[in-house]
Amino acid sequence: MIPSLTSATDTESPLAVQASSTIVPLQQRLAGASILLAEPPHGLGLGDDSLLQAFLAALRSLRPCDDPRDYDAAVSKLMREFVDPRTGQAAFVTLEAQVEILQRALAEVGPDNALAVPLKDNLDGTLSLQHEVQIFLAALRTLPPSDDPNDYAAAVSKLMREFVDPDTGQAAFVTLEAQVAILQWTLVEVGPNNALAVAINGALIGTMNLQYEMREWMQKIFMSDGSPEELKEW
Repeated sequence: MIPSLTSATDTESPLAVQASSTIVPLQQRLAGASILLAEPPHGLGLGDDSLLQAFLAALRSLRPCDDPRDYDAAVSKLMREFVDPRTGQAAFVTLEAQVEILQRALAEVGPDNALAVPLKDNLDGTLSLQHEVQIFLAALRTLPPSDDPNDYAAAVSKLMREFVDPDTGQAAFVTLEAQVAILQWTLVEVGPNNALAVAINGALIGTMNLQYEMREWMQKIFMSDGSPEELKEW
């Protein structure tokens, strides 16, 4: 499953989702200003290694977990929420930046350190995600641009729903959660201020609003006798 950058809470409204162009680092690795308003950094710029050392210090403050999956998750959470002390901004926004910091941290701690395994697991997962995003982005770039943003967004949505994982031959993005995640990550990778970014953002807003509506519908069922209001009225 593709790790998501964010998820709408049960209390968010579709209008709130639509109005928010800021993607919060809930599931994976993005914080700060709107990705349509600011170009995310594509390199760490660690000439003096200060950010690397700050990240390593934070990693070493983590309490080791008996369950390797919990340790992996703790390292991942720390990375996606880590703030550059020099700027006060999210440090590792792009997949490229995440791969770089994980590789450098892994080399720094060495193979016998307890952190080596969760760092390697996160690196492998991030490289796999980066590969999947690049395949999807390549397919998006084959779409003919449209002067109508709504038509372009609809074409992006259609391609996403029908996209087949070349490794498995199966539909790649079946759930709304997976669709939101791939659109968010692709939007980060494609960068701001271009027609494809606007189309991806339009598809993302529509998918997030649909996700919200499905949660609201399910919540109503859970709070009732199990029958949706639509069936009662019918």
